Amino acid sequence: MAANVRSVTPRKRSRARRVLKWLMLIVVLLLIFFIFGVVPYFLSSVIIHASSRPSDRVATNTPGTFGCSIFQDVTFPAADGVPIAAWYLPADTSKAKGIDIVIGHGLFRSRQETVDRGVRLWKLGYGVLLMDMRHHGKSGGQISSMGYFERYDFEGGLKFLQEHDPNAQIAFMGVSMSAAASLLAAAESDHVIGVVADSTFLNFTDVVNHHAEILFDRFPWWLRVLKPLRVPIKEEFMFLAQRRGGFDAKNFDIEAAVQKIEVPIFFITGSDDDRMPPEISRRLFREESNIHKQFWMVTSKGEDPNEKATHGHAFEVEPDAYVTKVDQFLTGIRQ
Repeated sequence: MAANVRSVTPRKRSRARRVLKWLMLIVVLLLIFFIFGVVPYFLSSVIIHASSRPSDRVATNTPGTFGCSIFQDVTFPAADGVPIAAWYLPADTSKAKGIDIVIGHGLFRSRQETVDRGVRLWKLGYGVLLMDMRHHGKSGGQISSMGYFERYDFEGGLKFLQEHDPNAQIAFMGVSMSAAASLLAAAESDHVIGVVADSTFLNFTDVVNHHAEILFDRFPWWLRVLKPLRVPIKEEFMFLAQRRGGFDAKNFDIEAAVQKIEVPIFFITGSDDDRMPPEISRRLFREESNIHKQFWMVTSKGEDPNEKATHGHAFEVEPDAYVTKVDQFLTGIRQ
């Protein structure tokens, strides 16, 4: 009887070891799949399927909220046919400056982000078109692309204004994603007199590289342990974003666009912008060839979030100076 116990026990232990090895192998394979499959796919989905944040979706502000007596809800096609929703504020004929502005917002936002500054510019005599960029707000579109295809939204806005105010000169103005899109669009158009680029980035590859260094620090602790693997994850993210978004990173180059643009550009940045640091706008400013170019870095006023000149918050920190400087820039380049 004792001999039977001795012969069976090693057999059970051997089977248990095999099961444990297989379980460990499965866990390792699942971990590899999660790190190099799920994580980059999830990150690419965040960009490709980006849409307006909940607070923008439920906001009920309109130009009327800020004192605009005449505005229209309009829809027009982007240059590639995507339906774009917007508010159109025709210039007040009693003080019209002869310039219309196409204005776009940042990623995850909507025209709610730009309505206040848009109305302030309208009150100064500008015609204003406040757009919901594709796949944001009430606009159509299947994907978002951080500015690559959003340039077609600006081109559609340009055509809309040309049809509704044929005598007006037209300028582009964008924040973050839309700043990049406005510069890409201006590089392809001979019909704009200038661009106001607030918090733009350099190119797709650079912005991914930069965010790869900071994003994991903002994730929960269980994702932060992946930071040493950010390089291969970043490469997979770039591949998936391009593949799923339908664009080529080589052509997603804001710096190359600036070098092609002949009209003046007003670069705006914030002193505490860690996502698109001020040096990016400084670099683009140096490479802009037009002598009427301008650069302005808004400095934080305090430590309160509403006083810090972080990414895309220049207007919130200095609303009066912001509108005054944009007005001076556009008035100065009017043809």
